[in-house]
Amino acid sequence: MERNLVLGSSTSEKYFRIVSVSIAFYDYIITLPAEWRFYRNQSSISRISLSCVLFILIRYISALVMILSNYGYFATGFTQQTCQYYYLVAPALKVLQSMISQVILGVRTFNIAKRDKRIGFALSLLYLVCTLSEWFTNLYHRIPVVINVRQFSSQ
Repeated sequence: MERNLVLGSSTSEKYFRIVSVSIAFYDYIITLPAEWRFYRNQSSISRISLSCVLFILIRYISALVMILSNYGYFATGFTQQTCQYYYLVAPALKVLQSMISQVILGVRTFNIAKRDKRIGFALSLLYLVCTLSEWFTNLYHRIPVVINVRQFSSQ
């Protein structure tokens, strides 16, 4: 019995996208109680800790990236004109998601380094260089592509 499974095929990509959304949704649902406990442990709504802000940002920007990216992949109503407005949204949010995760790692590294000012300066400089290069490589010369007015991607 021969199996025709091509991992580079469009069908496989669709399955992988659906699986990734399903796993993310499952993770979101099972971690909601911990999220609510985290919010309740804040001293007040006006004095939210940095860790809480970063948690909220990474959690919901990541969900937004996944939703908008998959919407752009599975939507069938894109025209060249609507694609002009939409094709930069997913890459821009992806860079924003990456920036937030780098801030989280930077804050943790800075705290592990006992808040050394030299380490803080080096981390800030590295963060600036990395984020500028991320914005450039993800958005520079990106062109919208509409295939059969059914599928849309950006290259």
